[in-house]
Amino acid sequence: MINMKVIANEEEKHVLISFDTKFYPYECIYKAIQDFSGSCFSNIKGNQESPIVILKPKSDEINLHNLGYEFYNYVLGIIKNEGKVQDIIKKFE
Repeated sequence: MINMKVIANEEEKHVLISFDTKFYPYECIYKAIQDFSGSCFSNIKGNQESPIVILKPKSDEINLHNLGYEFYNYVLGIIKNEGKVQDIIKKFE
């Protein structure tokens, strides 16, 4: 089972999103961060095996809980569009 976690901090107005790079390639996560830079301030912590993305929306109208899962979905879209699915499947064979 893939461990994914979204923690919304309403008080500090940011969301923490954890990843396991066995399934989510680091370069796809990084590309998503760049693509979200128009609507969010972002930072990445941890190591390349289990990075944690911190997103702080530039607008108060963005729902933090939804933002975390939208980010996950966006990363999955990048994985699909860049043809990385087969690479991930090979890791689990």
